[in-house]
Amino acid sequence: MRAQMLLYAEDLKKIYDEEPTRSAELRESLMDTIKILVNAIESRDPRQIGHGSRVARYCQIPAQQLGWSEERAVQAAIGGLIRDVSLVSLDEDVARKRGPMDRAEIAQFRQHPNLGARLLRGTKSLEPLVPYVLHHHEHFDGTGYPERFRGQDIPIEARLVAVVDEFDDRRSTLPAGDPNATDEVLRELRQLTADRLDPAIVQAFLEADRAGHIIV
Repeated sequence: MRAQMLLYAEDLKKIYDEEPTRSAELRESLMDTIKILVNAIESRDPRQIGHGSRVARYCQIPAQQLGWSEERAVQAAIGGLIRDVSLVSLDEDVARKRGPMDRAEIAQFRQHPNLGARLLRGTKSLEPLVPYVLHHHEHFDGTGYPERFRGQDIPIEARLVAVVDEFDDRRSTLPAGDPNATDEVLRELRQLTADRLDPAIVQAFLEADRAGHIIV
């Protein structure tokens, strides 16, 4: 199934490039395909259901806090939605694994940002989303992947989605009705500014929460 969907996405992208007069219709079809891929990824692991949609929603909040335009904030939401779209290409056991991985599994997992970027490149409307997909696993201290970028060398789009992704990953493991859960996760995000996350993006997220904009 995952191979068929990846081929479909590639074919649709080629059609999009070859038929500019139908760009609006094909852009909508392409986004529908991305949503199908995201749903397929999440359906493989019940713990991930809804994760992409939440990340997309949360991404707009710090983007607006940072003064991004409405168009760019919407782009951030789409980038958050598709950041891990290529996980559909992973073997089932790797995609669902939560414990330690062996070297081969790690190597396979760490290929997915490059694969995702290849799916987006060459389509004008999707090119701006490449940084979200390619670099959101980079760490602020340079220990991430795939390029081991550090600090300001990491595209700001990737730094933003990394903060939001981390927030939702941690928040979703805690009881939905726990009034202290969000504060606990935000404290953990502050601690991660020492190595993994951009302090400025984390601060923007904290300010958005204080303003009442983070609704879980």
